[in-house]
Amino acid sequence: MNQRFTTLEIDSENKWQKFQQQIDYEIRKLYSQHKQIQLTLKDVQSEIQLLKDAQENLVKNTKYTLTIVYMSTGISIATALSIIIAVIITVLPSLLQASNEVKYPTVELPQISKPTK
Repeated sequence: MNQRFTTLEIDSENKWQKFQQQIDYEIRKLYSQHKQIQLTLKDVQSEIQLLKDAQENLVKNTKYTLTIVYMSTGISIATALSIIIAVIITVLPSLLQASNEVKYPTVELPQISKPTK
């Protein structure tokens, strides 16, 4: 009986050790998965930050581009107005002088004689 009890005790201890080993293995496996999840999370956070930075740069570049477009449009309009004013200043004196020099033809009216009595 004593031997049977010892056998049961040894068997129980073996099962308990196997159970503890299995628990240790599962804990290590879960810890490894946890570490992998943490690394993946860090990667995702880095990607999110990169996307935020890219979005901010895109917004800044869009603002700069719009500013350049508005400035270019303003410069184009100013240039066109300058050309129009230069043409008017250049041509206007010639037109005024030409209009002063226009000679209108003179028409001689026929002489009406007084009736004789």
